[in-house]
Amino acid sequence: MQFGLALAGQFLPGDDPRTRVAETLEQVRAAREAGFASVWAFQHFLADFQFLQPVPLLARLLSEAGDMHVGTSVLLAPFYPPVLLAEELATLDVLADGRLIVGMGAVYRDEEFRAFGVPRAERLDRLAETVQVLRDLWSGAPVTHRTSRFVLENARLRLRPIQGERVSVWIGATGPRGLRQAAQIGDEWLASPELSLPAVAQRQKAYRDALPDGVRPEAKAFPLLREAYVAGSREAAIRTARPALTTKYEAYARWGHAVGDFDELTRDSFVFGSVCDCVEQVQRYAAELATSHLIVRMQWPGLEQRQVLDSIAAFAEVIARFPR
Repeated sequence: MQFGLALAGQFLPGDDPRTRVAETLEQVRAAREAGFASVWAFQHFLADFQFLQPVPLLARLLSEAGDMHVGTSVLLAPFYPPVLLAEELATLDVLADGRLIVGMGAVYRDEEFRAFGVPRAERLDRLAETVQVLRDLWSGAPVTHRTSRFVLENARLRLRPIQGERVSVWIGATGPRGLRQAAQIGDEWLASPELSLPAVAQRQKAYRDALPDGVRPEAKAFPLLREAYVAGSREAAIRTARPALTTKYEAYARWGHAVGDFDELTRDSFVFGSVCDCVEQVQRYAAELATSHLIVRMQWPGLEQRQVLDSIAAFAEVIARFPR
């Protein structure tokens, strides 16, 4: 089992972003000391919060990350010209010495579709096409690609990722078509944090069934993203996290992303409680979902830095219970 720390990367409108960046770097150092294997950054555009964009953020924190992998969770790939994305991610992989994981997903916010002039109906096709063009470019071979969306004529990427075309691509998806697509074009499917364990299991079956011939499900990490907070008890964890996490999930609801009732989420989806409570939940993920890479987010807009660092430090005891 490996563990990743998902950085909030988003702050309340009145916050000083320089202070929040300094706090983010401190969180990464704490995660490294706690034994986390990876660190992740999210993406949205024109959001309700101040939002640090993931590629420059991850590049900045590499010195704090040490030998941890860095990942995007998830890049909104349908909004990017593939050449721009290929070049930026190749640069980031070089800076990370080949430790980049690229999480990508389709898009769901109407405001983002309007801002980029991308039709909602094209989002999944654009995602699949972008992944294919990225891999072709990362191979270093000349690429000729002609569709109604992207046209490349004998394009060659000179700066290749350290990993070449095998940069690991994880696809975030929740719907039936997205899950099938994740199985076909990605290296892993990344499950989102609001899904309960039974909901993940149901979707995981659809994902497994859609894997190409010859791809063994047992070789997959089945990564899982969860909101998490560690305190002396489950009640204390919920009490501490509730105000900031409610702010975040109310924003999801405004954006049109379906989320459940907070109390229901704390019962069925979030990793909240004492060290023992959290260990028990992680053991369930390993046993019932075959998850071997759990990514936890421990900060949301409004949560104090001391509270974030306390939870990261306590989670080190959870990590210590699982062999790497």
